[in-house]
Amino acid sequence: MNNQVKCVLTSIVSIVLTVCPLAGATGNTGNELRHDHEDIMLQAKSFIEADLDQHSGSANILVKPLDNRLQLHACTKTLNLFWPPGARKSGHTSIGVRCNDHKPWKIFIGVQIQQIVDVWVTKTAIDRDTV
Repeated sequence: MNNQVKCVLTSIVSIVLTVCPLAGATGNTGNELRHDHEDIMLQAKSFIEADLDQHSGSANILVKPLDNRLQLHACTKTLNLFWPPGARKSGHTSIGVRCNDHKPWKIFIGVQIQQIVDVWVTKTAIDRDTV
């Protein structure tokens, strides 16, 4: 190859690598383009604790970790957490997390909620409507 063609090929390769980073690379030096999974999980747990705090008792909350391959664009706005329609607030359930940024995304996180509440029990059977 002559020098002119070699120079053009080198320029094309450097442009392609700049525009299209290699697979698996974040394309940045830090995590400024990707939302931190730990942050999402902590916000989900805080959301559940705040919602369940309205009820008496305590709860054990386990937020399932997100898949490491999941790369969500960093949300510059506040995350919107919500209970999906029909979601239970105990046992195995899920929480919705939505980003309404310029690159919106929505995911559902699996959670396990174990509520601990005091309940009244009787030693004998009681008929319905008995005071």
